[in-house]
Amino acid sequence: AAPAVTGSTTPVTALTTTSTIIRTRPLRIVVMGDSAATALGGGMVAWAEDDLSRARLSVIAEPGCGFTHAVSLTASDEFRTKCAELIDGGVDAALAQGPDVAVLMLGLADTGPLTWGEAEGVLEPEDPRYRAHLAAEYDELIARLQAAGVHRVEWVLSAQPAEWWFGYCCAEASIALDLLTETIVDVADRHPDIVVVRHLDDWLIEREVGGDRSYRPDGLHLGPDGSKQ
Repeated sequence: AAPAVTGSTTPVTALTTTSTIIRTRPLRIVVMGDSAATALGGGMVAWAEDDLSRARLSVIAEPGCGFTHAVSLTASDEFRTKCAELIDGGVDAALAQGPDVAVLMLGLADTGPLTWGEAEGVLEPEDPRYRAHLAAEYDELIARLQAAGVHRVEWVLSAQPAEWWFGYCCAEASIALDLLTETIVDVADRHPDIVVVRHLDDWLIEREVGGDRSYRPDGLHLGPDGSKQ
């Protein structure tokens, strides 16, 4: 099964349980995250356009922008402003459309050194305070989605970068991504009634046997065919 949200071609009205939606209209889906979500969202839009009774999609994503208000000291003021506008105004605009399902995905956003305040200074992903801050902001995001009427959150966990990714150089990125994954799984465990975790590694492992690059041409982001599946 594909790692993203799928559904029958019958169009949704009432929720009988948090995982069962009765369809009387196309499913409303919002895809959120960084460039990984942009890539996934492109394929999901194409999937929905194949049969307009399936779903209506909105994609709220920007390269490098995660789900935290923390600051990267290496980022420009323009970049920080763009990410802040996305996580606040952009998400609010998407939620105003009344989505049924939110699909969340992060690549390498929220994995680098960040600061939440001058007193703590810059924190590294291995620091327990870093993970505690992320978890708190992710909990707030889930509560925000639920309050807006989202019935299910599908959190897609990015696969480790492939060896042909141009940024593949060292263990640091893999370790940081593993720590991010652990944090997301912990958050999902606290919200079992709404959050479902999808492991992209599980889906890609047999598809990239022998170095098949068709699913992730750049080694990090899903390509058009991979994201549509």
